[in-house]
Amino acid sequence: MLTTRQVVLGGLLGLALPQVALGQECRIRGSFRRVYAQDGTVSVCVPSSGWQAGGVFEVFKALSDRGETFTSAKQDVYPSTQCALWAAQQIPQGIYRPEELAIMVRLASQPVGPFDFVRWVYPRLAPNAIRNMRVSGVALVPPGPVGIALVHYQYTLLPRQDVLLASLLNRALLQAESVEMEGAGLIVTLPQGLNPALLSGSPEIVCVNLWGVVAVTVEAPRSLFGANANVYKQIFSTYQIDFNRLRAKFSQQLRQFAQMQDVTHKVGEGWMDALSPFERYKDPGDPTWEGWGNPVPSGYQAWRCPAWGSTPILQSLSDPRPGVSCTAVVPK
Repeated sequence: MLTTRQVVLGGLLGLALPQVALGQECRIRGSFRRVYAQDGTVSVCVPSSGWQAGGVFEVFKALSDRGETFTSAKQDVYPSTQCALWAAQQIPQGIYRPEELAIMVRLASQPVGPFDFVRWVYPRLAPNAIRNMRVSGVALVPPGPVGIALVHYQYTLLPRQDVLLASLLNRALLQAESVEMEGAGLIVTLPQGLNPALLSGSPEIVCVNLWGVVAVTVEAPRSLFGANANVYKQIFSTYQIDFNRLRAKFSQQLRQFAQMQDVTHKVGEGWMDALSPFERYKDPGDPTWEGWGNPVPSGYQAWRCPAWGSTPILQSLSDPRPGVSCTAVVPK
């Protein structure tokens, strides 16, 4: 069995990895069908009935009529709200829809890693409607310029509290006042294009020094999430990227996208099975610390690392300690 580190290193080989033939039929014929992004860059297999799909690579979604959403998305993030507002004023009308500009402003943030993006940045999309976020998961690389993690999260959704968010949600969720949501998937955070320490020029240069997030996730009402785990495994394991079509859009980031596809398959093959109810963790050496996470599976150790905030990181026992400042934590 590959260790998480071997999976990551293998993904960095990019196109050298054996790839499943594009457009390959779904494994369970009749029960699933392959759906494509409008620009042909991304496709997945979804259940034949009750699901529909749409969008391009930047925001591709497959939606069920029960409130489930599979998303493959890439988002450029401005380093501050002021920068995002400035940029929105400079962009000629017609290039972005008003809701895209609003998202750009709301998500503006200094660069963070995968767990903090889900914990802090994602709820900023609609603070009144996305509440009580809990995050856990497995970091696939040590903290650094590029963050890669399998993230599991839960939150309370108030779908009618924010007009912008309501326009982005699966319509089936709008029928309820409140929904307990659960989600999981791969989150990749990409560094700013330029080293901020080297930028001493105009504020405009600082403002256009963007960082990025790529996410492949599935979200559903918590009442459905566990029951339909096998469906989500099929979706993750059949995720495909057409690299020829993608090359024209993102030639500099193809290696990260190749890694994203490979690790997304791993989500479908095994990680979804490991998801279970959250539990509290404690640090035996620091009685003031408490974190939430998934139970530790056999062969793994939970670590507390300052760079990852309050999220316990699960790492294979065959991998080295994730960092000198990390300490082992245990269930409370």
